[in-house]
Amino acid sequence: MKPAELPIGHFTDLFGWRTKCSLSLFQDYAEAERGKVVVYLTTLGVLRETYARCVKVRQILRTLLIKVEERDVFMSRENQVELIERISENGGENVAVSLPQVFVEGAYLGVSVL
Repeated sequence: MKPAELPIGHFTDLFGWRTKCSLSLFQDYAEAERGKVVVYLTTLGVLRETYARCVKVRQILRTLLIKVEERDVFMSRENQVELIERISENGGENVAVSLPQVFVEGAYLGVSVL
């Protein structure tokens, strides 16, 4: 059985803010992202180590001539919630997220620890 939506609950986002939202666990990203590489990153330069990892992954993918769809979690609350939804195993428990996160054709490739 696949529930369409989780009940509304409290979730901690990337910056430690608590938010109240409803997340659906079973979105079909593979279908929507066929042929795409999606990278969740930040452009917030104050987070120096994180920002440096994001820049490095971006450079690596560009060097390999891989077309990437970048989703900035600093600029978009929707991207924050979407990322938490995608990597959360239990669908809503407090999740510590590190960036950048890479998805290939909807499949989770992993986090960069350069």
